[in-house]
Amino acid sequence: MRREVGYRVGDGLGETLAPLSQARHAPGYIYGSPEIFQLEKEKIFMREWLSVARTEEVAAPGDYMTFRIMDEPLVITCNKAGEVRAFANVCAHRGVEVATGAGNTREFSCPYHGWLYDLDGHLVGAPYMKEAEGFDPATCRLKPLQCAQWGGWVFVNFDDEAAPLADFLVDFEADFGFLQPENCRIAHKFTIDWDCNWKFIIENLMDVYHFGTVHAESFARMVPEPDKYRFNMRLRGGISAFYSGRSFTADGESLLGPMSWLADQPEELGCLGVLSPNFHILARRDLIRPYLTWPVAPGKTQAVIYHLFAEEHLQQPGFEAKAQAYYDWYQGIAAEDIAVIQALQHITGSTWFRGERMSMMESAIHHFIAGVIERLFDDQPPITASGDTT
Repeated sequence: MRREVGYRVGDGLGETLAPLSQARHAPGYIYGSPEIFQLEKEKIFMREWLSVARTEEVAAPGDYMTFRIMDEPLVITCNKAGEVRAFANVCAHRGVEVATGAGNTREFSCPYHGWLYDLDGHLVGAPYMKEAEGFDPATCRLKPLQCAQWGGWVFVNFDDEAAPLADFLVDFEADFGFLQPENCRIAHKFTIDWDCNWKFIIENLMDVYHFGTVHAESFARMVPEPDKYRFNMRLRGGISAFYSGRSFTADGESLLGPMSWLADQPEELGCLGVLSPNFHILARRDLIRPYLTWPVAPGKTQAVIYHLFAEEHLQQPGFEAKAQAYYDWYQGIAAEDIAVIQALQHITGSTWFRGERMSMMESAIHHFIAGVIERLFDDQPPITASGDTT
């Protein structure tokens, strides 16, 4: 029996889930359908751990940052005890957001009726509510969300029943804990708004197949040929890869030297990792470049990108100019990617598009998109190659 939900759910998905040697790229609706986007919110982003910020961004009591994740408002803050907490940014009274932007505060105040909340989300002021029968301020508060930290990163989870962050990170910690990102500090943080689906960005970041064309004049010469990459396939479509890669500079030479704890690693250490759904990391011995990917709409995504250097490097003479060179070089790489990735989105609604067979160089993409599809339809019968469900 075929299941219909505004689009043909089975169309092309069985072929995408087939072994790589038989697989096709996912059909366009997986990247452009509002129904798929809603499923991704419900099945993935509202259930899994999401990296939202660096701990150093909310390090002092009263520091806070706000986010809107697929239309769900969120605030993280450092309380008086120095603990990072996360709450739904929704006043318990009428739902107005109690915080905007980022900054430092002693309390959160609803701009509509002036209800006040402390840094632990407790209601501490509610004007003219004494006469409301049955109203108990002690049980009225900002909804707390699961919040935990790893490697200098703050993670949140909208699902009260989700397993601890340590369980979610078990493979990622084993692969990348040696990088010690907790000992790094932010040199640059910047945002790129993409007119494309969030999955296209993540796929592109692990797409070694395109290096020799899109990046032929920039960094293709600094990394291995596509058939030399070996990907470790992890849970939920995540991946890790370690390879020979030169520094993220115009000539591939480090301007800073290695982080002290990575000095014994190979000189051309290259690392690539995806912690699905929203965290991606690229690293060398002198720089860690994480991406936080945020879906905005089926065809719009915001990527928040950090450049992290060893705290010791920040004390080097001329550090700012050196860090700027890494930043400027990456801006050129991003510009090369933007046009081709957004071109992918333009074709998703075409009646002529049908994803062709995958290259063996696209094993990471195959693993990632299969992980998404399997989570979206985890409560439905398996999808066969014919497009029918059994």
